[in-house]
Amino acid sequence: MSIVTITWARNEADILETFVRHHISNADRMIIILHRTEDESEIMLRQLICEGLPIDIRTDSSLAYRQSTALTALLEEVLQDDRVDWVLPLDADEFLQTSVENSLQKLCDHLPTDIVTLIPWKTYVPTPSDNSLERNVLKRVSHRCLVEQSQYHKILIPAALVRKNASVIPLGSHHLLNKVTQQKFPEQVTTDLYIAHFPVRSEEQLRRKILLGWKSHSANPDRRPGQIFQWERLYGRCSDPLPIGPEELQNIAYNYIAPIDEQHSVVKLVFDSVDQLRMPNLIFPFCSATYYTPFQKLEEEGISFADYSKQKNYYGQMAEIFDLISPRTTSTESEVDFLLTQAKKYQGDVSSFLDVACGTGRIIRTLAERGYHTKGVDASVSLLEKARAQDANTVYTEGDMRTFEVSGSFHCISCMWEAYPYLSRPEDLSAFLERCFVHLRPNGILVLDSHNFRKPSEPSVVTRTFETDDYQVEVIARRRTLLKEQVHEAVFTSIIQHKHSEESAVIVDQELVRSYGYETVAAFLENQEFALCAVYGDFDGTLYDQQSSLHQIIVAQKT
Repeated sequence: MSIVTITWARNEADILETFVRHHISNADRMIIILHRTEDESEIMLRQLICEGLPIDIRTDSSLAYRQSTALTALLEEVLQDDRVDWVLPLDADEFLQTSVENSLQKLCDHLPTDIVTLIPWKTYVPTPSDNSLERNVLKRVSHRCLVEQSQYHKILIPAALVRKNASVIPLGSHHLLNKVTQQKFPEQVTTDLYIAHFPVRSEEQLRRKILLGWKSHSANPDRRPGQIFQWERLYGRCSDPLPIGPEELQNIAYNYIAPIDEQHSVVKLVFDSVDQLRMPNLIFPFCSATYYTPFQKLEEEGISFADYSKQKNYYGQMAEIFDLISPRTTSTESEVDFLLTQAKKYQGDVSSFLDVACGTGRIIRTLAERGYHTKGVDASVSLLEKARAQDANTVYTEGDMRTFEVSGSFHCISCMWEAYPYLSRPEDLSAFLERCFVHLRPNGILVLDSHNFRKPSEPSVVTRTFETDDYQVEVIARRRTLLKEQVHEAVFTSIIQHKHSEESAVIVDQELVRSYGYETVAAFLENQEFALCAVYGDFDGTLYDQQSSLHQIIVAQKT
């Protein structure tokens, strides 16, 4: 039994992950078309894909709201796979529920395959008593209308029926039409399934849905009078800046699909919490901050990954626990040993070190503790404050990698942990190397550390947990390397819980770097009058191997 869900969604980030996790146990594949999405919906879906969930993302940038055309085309595409038995069109605010102790697959075994199954809606309504701090919609909104004002259904489509008859999914997916006659296919309402519908969830969500949705629907040349009447009816109210309070929001919700002459000021509600037993803990519904921009947009606008990183407040938010979550903390001693070995190898006695993009001073502080003259440069004020608090022997300076200026010259300049690949534009990398050349002593060495982006790898997901006296932190790291685009993307979801209070936060940060190969960097170094000395694959002195090395550590000397 193979079931595929197809979805048309726009700016549903407040509920999208919940939607996917809820349905994934019943679906063999979920295809989601994101229409002109401006929130973090796409990154949510891409991270869920990294978990191994069978999600297929499509995008539609057209202004017009062509849900019917898009889903009909998608239905035709899906049915080209002979293994598909059922297709279920769902909106992102709809949650399939079973009325009996059976999965959807088991129920489908007993459903007729020559008619369309109609699944009734049950409309869920936010109330003034809901916990406004609860971001999981299914936990926050737990009351529904006892009786629907107007009963709508969603369709469950048997593949066998549609393969014999060309069909059309009309707007809303409430019926299935014969493409030739434009008549409804035979239908049967099921009592074993229903759809928990959450069309109204918050004032912000409602305004965004109505204001953007009605403009798109109005731009559809194929629209008919009366279609999506609720958007047209609510457009004026949502355009009005007067706040929509909890009572009014409740009233809008339970009259959402009721024609104007059937609306009521009071509707009986019942508590009926949606079953969430199939879902693990959610990540995104609790986000305190999300930093994500598609790298293609940055490239198109000519924005350096370094400038993009500086615009975010991620390091400011994470400074207090930055060292705790750093995966490189345990390798600091070996990295410092490597720097000393390389510096002495090419210069003999050495005394001065500069670490560019030093962060909280992990490397340079260790060198200071060993008695060397040390300075550090970083663009983050918050990380530098943490560095100074831990190390009074090092001079720390705020500065950009491309323009930094510090007093003195150094035997060794280091740039560790994938910092220099933030310099995604050629002019940025050249400017950084010029600054390093200026600050090095004659014959001084430059050490550039990064991940070996050429090592064959699939998109990966790694989860790590950390604990201190005050904090419990879980970090989910999702990584992928796009060799053709020369981009490495990592998305870190940090779930932070303070042990002595109820305070918690989830911060999602995207790290974008240019996946430089050492040959490319060597050409830039030569232009700045550096000589390439060696390329290592690890801090134990192992030489670099493209297929197996974890690191790409470039050592160059000022000539």
